[in-house]
Amino acid sequence: MLNSIKGYNLNSRLLLLGMGHLVTDINQGALALVAILLKDKFDLSYFMVGFTILVGSVSSSVIQPLFGLLSDRYRATWLMPIGTFTAGAGMALAGIAPTYGLAVTALLISGLGVAAFHPESYKLAQAVAGKKKASGLSLFSVGGNLGFGLGPLLAGWFNKWWGLTGLICFLPIAAAMAFLLYRSTQKLYEQQAVLQKDLNGGGSANRISESSASVKWILAILLGVVFIRSWVTSGLTTYVPLYVVDVLKETQEQGAGLLSFFLIIGALGTLLGGPIADRIGAGKLIVFSLTITAPLVLLIPFTQGLPLSILMTLIAITLYASFSSTIVLGQQLLPNHMGTVSGLIIGFAIGMGGVGVTVLGKIADVVGIPPIFYGMTGLLLLAVALTSVLIKQWKNKEKAATVQ
Repeated sequence: MLNSIKGYNLNSRLLLLGMGHLVTDINQGALALVAILLKDKFDLSYFMVGFTILVGSVSSSVIQPLFGLLSDRYRATWLMPIGTFTAGAGMALAGIAPTYGLAVTALLISGLGVAAFHPESYKLAQAVAGKKKASGLSLFSVGGNLGFGLGPLLAGWFNKWWGLTGLICFLPIAAAMAFLLYRSTQKLYEQQAVLQKDLNGGGSANRISESSASVKWILAILLGVVFIRSWVTSGLTTYVPLYVVDVLKETQEQGAGLLSFFLIIGALGTLLGGPIADRIGAGKLIVFSLTITAPLVLLIPFTQGLPLSILMTLIAITLYASFSSTIVLGQQLLPNHMGTVSGLIIGFAIGMGGVGVTVLGKIADVVGIPPIFYGMTGLLLLAVALTSVLIKQWKNKEKAATVQ
């Protein structure tokens, strides 16, 4: 009975954090569709669409490690409610901005809010996740996946009902969640401290220094894998809807619907991936995930209609299955700097996928949209190779730690 109650409380903590994750990432999820809507309003090129996404992505990514350092050094639970509110406020302002420059500035502000939320929330989620870290972080991460999926869906609805000014509806959603987080995070922090002390009980035996060359090398490879996966993910969420609208000549609503469907199904992939990673190992799951995804992406330019929807379902499940595994590896690698490493992985490496979207946009302006999916396939195969190297280096690190 006690275990049952304790398990329920643990899930409730993750649920609270996951809800905050969902509401915050709704704004980031809406970014790609909002960029497309701004394309129509301000007559932008594909390159400028990519640049718009780059601004929102970089502001939510490059600064995240700094928020992570702040989280590791101080009690910074206040970052979560402030981040959630700022993310929604920026997205709302983008909808009413009269010029492209002001719209991009608002998206930059929204991105900063996203950046502030993530490091502290992932650190807290890791602590309350219990011993099965991949499963617990998958449950928390699925909030973000759902947010990414609901973001374009809500943005599409708001635009259909009220035009771009309808994006102001993101503000009350963010404000309500920010208030709930503000009221709850103090108690959550106290509970987290107790749980972390219990789970850490074993000390730091057989742990190699976080400043060692091997740890830095593994971290660099891990960030490279996450960056490539994010490049492909951002490319899919941006250019699959454009492929539907500009190549297949379907409506914007159909493109937005497919995007939301893809991102929501990705949440299922995240949930499935966590328990599998706890069983077979995070590294092996990443290799499996990316290897299966590569040939599926290659098929996108040859499908449409129902087959395209089925294909995107499979891609969403396989691609997102490795999401929590990369976070778990990073936190295991730097257990004393979980906020920082969460900021590096969730923020810098994932967010910098926006840089890749800009490159893909430049290519699409020259050769069209279909060929860029061939490039994404090659990137996924490169990530598989890097992950194989990472697994080998990780085993060498563990052997060195055992010798010590």
